[in-house]
Amino acid sequence: MPSSTSLRPSSAPANRGVQRPSLAQIQTEKRRRRRRRAEDSLAVFVREAWHVIESTTPLEWNWHHDALCIHFQALIEDWMRVQLSRMELDYMPPEMRREMRERAARLGVLLPDGTFRKDVTQRYQDILMNVPPGTMKSRIVSVMGPCWVWTRWPEWRVLALSTTPDVALRDAIHSRDVLASDWYREMFEPTWRFSEDQDAKGNYKNTRGGQRQSKGITAKITGSRSDTILVDDPHDAKEIHSAPKREAVLLAWDTAIANRVNDLRSSTRLIIMQRLHERELAGHVLARGGVEHLCLPLEYEVKRACACPSCVRGETALGWKDPRTTEGEVLQQSRFPPEVVAAEKKRLGSYGAAGQLQQRPAPAGGGMFPRGWWRFHSLGGQRPLRNGAPVSRPEGCTDAPPARTPERFDRVFTTLDANFAEGLDSDPAVLWVVGTKGAQRFVLSRRVAHGYPDTERMLRQAAKDFPEASAHLVENKANGHAIVQTLRLVVPGVIAREPEGGKVVRAAALQPSVEAGDWHLLDGADWVGDVVEQFANFPRAAHDDDVDAASQGHIWLARPEVFVV
Repeated sequence: MPSSTSLRPSSAPANRGVQRPSLAQIQTEKRRRRRRRAEDSLAVFVREAWHVIESTTPLEWNWHHDALCIHFQALIEDWMRVQLSRMELDYMPPEMRREMRERAARLGVLLPDGTFRKDVTQRYQDILMNVPPGTMKSRIVSVMGPCWVWTRWPEWRVLALSTTPDVALRDAIHSRDVLASDWYREMFEPTWRFSEDQDAKGNYKNTRGGQRQSKGITAKITGSRSDTILVDDPHDAKEIHSAPKREAVLLAWDTAIANRVNDLRSSTRLIIMQRLHERELAGHVLARGGVEHLCLPLEYEVKRACACPSCVRGETALGWKDPRTTEGEVLQQSRFPPEVVAAEKKRLGSYGAAGQLQQRPAPAGGGMFPRGWWRFHSLGGQRPLRNGAPVSRPEGCTDAPPARTPERFDRVFTTLDANFAEGLDSDPAVLWVVGTKGAQRFVLSRRVAHGYPDTERMLRQAAKDFPEASAHLVENKANGHAIVQTLRLVVPGVIAREPEGGKVVRAAALQPSVEAGDWHLLDGADWVGDVVEQFANFPRAAHDDDVDAASQGHIWLARPEVFVV
């Protein structure tokens, strides 16, 4: 039996000898943890810093803000890991070695022996973010993002570009306001300050070697190279129909911007913008491939418009998926209630809403030429089969049985939209072979060539394959005039056609005929998808040669007064 004394409760405090932290120590620890959370998460940083640049605007946080933050953060943190994996610690001063090890420990690349992992890979070096306007994209990516990176890696250098120098300067100033704020200095206690020899509004450095350069996207790029190229809205929506202005941006990207990085093996590129045209920077980089794609339409689409690997998978390289599952579900209900969405669609029009809101260059069903307008034909009047099943048609096209291809036509002709440029990246020359029966038009063949020699051979071969073709229409511009002069003695019926009005005007003349169901594409032909998509996206398609060829033929049929060479 235990002694009575052992049952007696102790009068001594249980925590005797343990010193309680002071209020100042508790507050210091809270600040340390708060700082660590902001350093570890761009999303937390944005919410903490919001009051610095938007003191009276409420922050309505939504899941898409998290999506932008985690994809930006993954891009930068993977780059940081690669940088650490290549470092030679033996040649660093002790203080720098200690700091690099702290960074490596936080990023998960520090080994037990104090060295860094070498088997580090980047999930992506290049990312395209397509997001509607009014969703805080610039605030997160162009303003807050660079400030957050300097809390973790103050040596980071960024080249920030936008459609005009004024827009690039605006975001640079907001970013500098955050970096210079009392909040930033007290929260993160940076070991750097702004360099006195380079502290302009749009171009500033810190004393640790970090730098931000901000320019218009077509400006001359000079100075040091960057670790990240950040492009925010490279095109002016009001000028998107200007081919020279679009092409100037693409040329600048290919020749002066994309390789303006410190290390082609690991430096990163981020483009954030709305889709405005098939042949703008987003369409350009998607066509080239090798870019991660985060696409956030305002209204959810179960069937995605984009055919890039990320969209086909339905998730990004991070395994992130759009949490919406219902067709038409809005990105952020609080900011985009039904009446606001309806007003924006009305203000922007069908093409503007498709691009800026839905991140597709043309309305889902098609613009001037909806997909459902096209009719089809086949030799037997039956759907062609492949592996025992009907050959699929482009999404949005009719499922009706094809018309039977007539055995005899009223007229057969070819129509060629010529182009002088050489190479696969240039606009192609497109030739259609068309047979007419009353008001019906049957596209019998569609052929593509690049450059003058191939175009000439293509027309010669078409005339040989379709000897019943009595007319060969050639647009009398670019290399069309040269083709007319070359073939006039060997191919009968070559007709030089002068373009009448602009491309959109000529397409508008064709539009009622297609809408009436007069135009039949060859069912099952491998070129049908290309034709339907180009017409659906016109006038914002990457190419318009099929539209030009068809409208040229339509106008000629309506106006038989032609010049035969």
